[in-house]
Amino acid sequence: MVFVILYRNPYAHCQSMMSRKNLSPTAAAKLILKFLKVQYENIQNNPDAVVFSYELLTENPREVVKLISNKIPSLADIDIEQEFKAHNFLNKKLTIQNLNVEKINKIDPKDIQSISQIFSEEKELLRYFGYDIL
Repeated sequence: MVFVILYRNPYAHCQSMMSRKNLSPTAAAKLILKFLKVQYENIQNNPDAVVFSYELLTENPREVVKLISNKIPSLADIDIEQEFKAHNFLNKKLTIQNLNVEKINKIDPKDIQSISQIFSEEKELLRYFGYDIL
C-alpha cells in the first residue's frame, strides 16, 4: 500500500473552509492547524509515503507524476493536460492550476490578521511545510 500525503497553503485552505463550511476565520485556522498536524504525523509514521504540496502539484505536475509513478509505476501515464470539472470557486472546467493567490485575495485583511494570530502559535509547523505567517 502506498500513501499519498498532500497539503496546501494554509491561508488558501482557510479561505476554502470559510466559504465551504461557513467557518469563522479563527475556527478555520484552528482546523487547518489540526489538518497540518495530522499530515505531519502521517509523514513521520509513513516514511515511504509520496508527499507533495498543492503548489508542487499545480506548478510542476510532471514532477508529481514522477513522485507517484516511482511508487506506483502503472500511474506513469497520468494525463496532466486533461480538463476536468472539480469543486472549485470558479465553477468551471479547469486544467491543473494554482488558485492560491485568488483564494487568499478573497480573504478580508482583518480576517488575515485573525488567521495569522492563530497560525503564529504554530510557526514551526507552518515552516516545516514551507509556509510563513502573513
